[in-house]
Amino acid sequence: MKKVTILCGLLALCTGQLSGDNTKDEKKAPPGLQKKGGVPPGQAKKTDVEQPTPATAVVAPAAPVVVNARTPAPAPAPAAPAAPAPTAARPATLGQQRATLEANRLAINKVTESNTAKHKAALQQIVKQTGVTLEHLKEQDKRFPSASATGLLLGNVIAKKAGVKFSDVIQAREKGKQWDEIARTHNVDFNVLVQESSELVQALRGS
Repeated sequence: MKKVTILCGLLALCTGQLSGDNTKDEKKAPPGLQKKGGVPPGQAKKTDVEQPTPATAVVAPAAPVVVNARTPAPAPAPAAPAAPAPTAARPATLGQQRATLEANRLAINKVTESNTAKHKAALQQIVKQTGVTLEHLKEQDKRFPSASATGLLLGNVIAKKAGVKFSDVIQAREKGKQWDEIARTHNVDFNVLVQESSELVQALRGS
């Protein structure tokens, strides 16, 4: 019992000393530190101040995105009306070919028979168109004076294409046959004679 009593007394003594020490420390602390568990008033205020709530950024709504948007294609322009197909020229009739050849014959003979220079120019042009030499043409001209420049041209064209003699062609002409008949006899296109005579007329007009 004595031991227990002594222990209790010691405990009480220790407790009293601890309490006294706390009281002394409390008395020694400045008045401002005695509040709120010894925390300085400035710190207490800072702790109590409510922190400002961060402002929320206002984001404008994004424009709607159109997916796979297609611009409507412009309406096609109306097609232009098709131009009419050119009409093929009709070939000249036999009567028209005869008339053209006769007009060319008259024009050639009129110029060459009265003009020696034009006659020589006609012979040189016939050389170009038929391939016959100038010497051979002069010989034909002397042998068949009635052939004229037109006869020399057409007779040599037929003779060359048909492979016949010039003399045979001119003799048929002297017997009264027309140039289209002689050409048909030798299977020569009569239109070729018309074109050759027209070419000679144009050459004489330009000489």
